[in-house]
Amino acid sequence: DASGSYRNVRIRYVRINKNGSGYTAGKFFDSIEGRFGFPGMGDPAGSDITVTEGSTVVLGRQNPASDDYRGNTYIWKQIDTGGPKVILSADDIKNPSFIAPMVDTAPITLVFELTRINEDRFGVSRSRIHIQVIENNIKGFDKDVFTFFNRQAVNNMGIRCTTGDLVSYKVSNPDYKFSKGKITDMENRPKNLDYGMMNFSIKTTPKGTGIIEIHLPKPAPENYKWFKYSESTGWIEFMRGSVAGSSTDGAQFSSDRKIVSIHITDNGPFDDDDKPGIITDPSGLGLPGGWHESQGSGGGGCFINCLFN
Repeated sequence: DASGSYRNVRIRYVRINKNGSGYTAGKFFDSIEGRFGFPGMGDPAGSDITVTEGSTVVLGRQNPASDDYRGNTYIWKQIDTGGPKVILSADDIKNPSFIAPMVDTAPITLVFELTRINEDRFGVSRSRIHIQVIENNIKGFDKDVFTFFNRQAVNNMGIRCTTGDLVSYKVSNPDYKFSKGKITDMENRPKNLDYGMMNFSIKTTPKGTGIIEIHLPKPAPENYKWFKYSESTGWIEFMRGSVAGSSTDGAQFSSDRKIVSIHITDNGPFDDDDKPGIITDPSGLGLPGGWHESQGSGGGGCFINCLFN
């Protein structure tokens, strides 16, 4: 409409049939929600959702080909509703991410507005998404630690940035045969990865250093190390002070070995994201000594038993 906001419209379609005598109109066969008369064109900001505190949230509609017209420009901003401000991975991309803030008892609602500019198709449009954040009921961590639950190991964990801003994280299982992230490289691989591969992204200043803490549910055994994997380096022990090619990057344990602090330089040799100002790292806690094919059948610390959801 004139304000640039989307209006809901409902369209009915007629099936056109062709036979030996020509074209005939069939019955109305469908009724589809659309935008501006285009079937399936939903609100580009996405649908309102409820998420748990400490989880990764991705804004915008996910994978709709109809939204991907050439020349689209996206501008996101958080609307001030009196709640906490969050850090977006970027404010000028289609699907930025952030971490849902920790809440007290009462839920909070975050509001984001998307301005989408496309001169060739729709001009300028604005839409909003409301995200309600509720408790995850995980206790025992500092208030500035994002917490999450490991369903497979039945353990709570925490994660926070002490330098930079955490904008996304997930825990993956590179052994899972249906996973797109399956890792087939076994050279120097640890015997097990008890808590999975932590995949996180940090927003920082270009060429700056990001520091992230992983809060474990129990102290890491003395013989365990922090391992990193990338296509360029393969599997390496990523312990600070012993990493080839860097005197500052790497992981170090707290005195009680319950917290792992990971240091990575933006666009350095151990940053898996080549965009300036974004650090990405897949790494995890493991036992040195090599991986054996027999571990793939399960049990005994097999990695597939440590899958996080």
